[in-house]
Amino acid sequence: MKLLLWIAIISISGCASLSSNSSNQDNSHQSTVQEKSKTAKDFPTRPFETDTLYNLLVAEIAGQRSQYDLALEHYLSEAKHTQDPWVAARAARIAQYLNEPQSAAEAADIWRKSDTQNIHAHVAAATSWLKQQQIPKAINALKDALAITEAISLEQIYLSGKSLSPENQQALIDGLNELLALHPKHVRLHFTKALLLDDYGRNAEAIEAIQDLKQAGEMTPPHYIMLAKLYAKSNDLENSFDTLNEGWDKYPGDKTVGLLYGQALADNKQSEDAIEVLDSLLESHPNDDEILLTAALLKAELGAYEQAETLLIRATKTKQKNSSWYFLGQLYEQQNNSEKAIHAYSQVTEGKNLISAITRATTIIKDTQDLSAARAHLRALHTTIPEQTPRLIQIEAEFLRDANELSEALELYNEALELEPEDNNLLYGRAMVADLNGDIVSMEADLKKIIHNNPNNSIALNALGYTLADKTDRLEEAKDYIERAFALNPKDPAIIDSLGWIYFRLGDAPKAELLLTQAYSLFKDQEVSAHLGEVLWTQGKKEQALKIWIDGLRHNPEGATLLETMRRFNINVNLHTEAEGTDASNDSTTEATTNTPQEQP
Repeated sequence: MKLLLWIAIISISGCASLSSNSSNQDNSHQSTVQEKSKTAKDFPTRPFETDTLYNLLVAEIAGQRSQYDLALEHYLSEAKHTQDPWVAARAARIAQYLNEPQSAAEAADIWRKSDTQNIHAHVAAATSWLKQQQIPKAINALKDALAITEAISLEQIYLSGKSLSPENQQALIDGLNELLALHPKHVRLHFTKALLLDDYGRNAEAIEAIQDLKQAGEMTPPHYIMLAKLYAKSNDLENSFDTLNEGWDKYPGDKTVGLLYGQALADNKQSEDAIEVLDSLLESHPNDDEILLTAALLKAELGAYEQAETLLIRATKTKQKNSSWYFLGQLYEQQNNSEKAIHAYSQVTEGKNLISAITRATTIIKDTQDLSAARAHLRALHTTIPEQTPRLIQIEAEFLRDANELSEALELYNEALELEPEDNNLLYGRAMVADLNGDIVSMEADLKKIIHNNPNNSIALNALGYTLADKTDRLEEAKDYIERAFALNPKDPAIIDSLGWIYFRLGDAPKAELLLTQAYSLFKDQEVSAHLGEVLWTQGKKEQALKIWIDGLRHNPEGATLLETMRRFNINVNLHTEAEGTDASNDSTTEATTNTPQEQP
């Protein structure tokens, strides 16, 4: 687990409690609407006109029958007619549940004006007005709520404020500042402001808001996590680390702070301190499966393999068992213990790591035994996990493809596609086999079928565009496919490489050089090296081209495309003697291959 993962964890953890509260809030709306009975004190005691009473009964029965639109229509109508707080509250809650902000705002406004000391009415009105982008009305409602008590929840205020238009975002921040001038010690207001500023991309101001919170009252674990996240996003890793350090000192038993601080210590090469924090967490939370698993991974990263193994074995008895077996397999594989690795991977029975675990176990069997044993292992799984049959056939076909057993691979893909004819992964795999067979027609048909099923599949668009650019004279058509892929995923180095290559094929070498240089800076793949070197060479930049090719060979000494490109230009480099400044021929006879796009996910 590296620093980027630590930052990602911080960004997820920063609002963890917020998400939980949001779910509870939604459930409360639903239970309010769906409740079947009430005690006498829940119903209004004032007399109603006959027509009003009839409409309220219709509304109540409609709610019990899940006809919420009808219930809202009658409750809102009678709220406007009677100005009764109970009726208005009922209408407001149903409107919130139905996500009808205009109706919710109208009902909540009646509710708060007819029951001026009810903080729930004021907060409901503020939330609804925010959803209507009516910032001044929302702030006034919040001001009335805070005048009654500062102990109010701002959960829904934050969630509603996230979706404001850019011009209204500043209006809300100004409104919160107005409220903070009246309630300078209100920690929740400061925190809500910081969360919103972060969502609005105003990182520096969000840090200031947390600092103001720190002056206003006591920092809690979510506040420390939020501040650490903000510093990390600003690349101020020193202050991010110090914030987690301070948070751990103040809350030494807190799970989330401890896990993040342990990772930060590991990233800062403070292995002993990291292990001490993890051991402290394990002591205070001995049965927490998340702590067991995270601590095990961190200890493995720190080289404490025996401790990591012990923790992972413990974690296999928890609800994280599938992930634990998978990481245990990785640990054994890292230690070259093939037998234990295969056993651990084989214990993964479901979840996101299932296919990866099967692939890893099969790879080890192939490497330690042979391909036939690997295939037998996969075939045995057809009876134990029949629902994964198409994926199992795909894995087997990929092994055959890599072994250059193309005819058998093609047969397997055909078999799997009879079971799942619209499966994009299988279609893509068969297309790659067709490419290796030189069957451009079949490859094009399968890729076009993927694109027909999913027009935004950038991988298939890029694969088809590159193949047409590299192996046909349909260059304008190829350019269209590649540009569509680039528009969908402009940071993918494989797509950038394809775009550069099509510009080179169209005769625009300078533009091709810019794009290929960008791709090479992102991903030093042998095909990118081959392409960039060729573009440089044809422009007379032979010294630069040789440097790119030689660097490419160092990273990919068996790179077929790179070797073939250099042969076309009569370049022979022996990496063993090149460092000494001597020339020697390279006797490798690897054949050229296509620019194989990344695997279909």
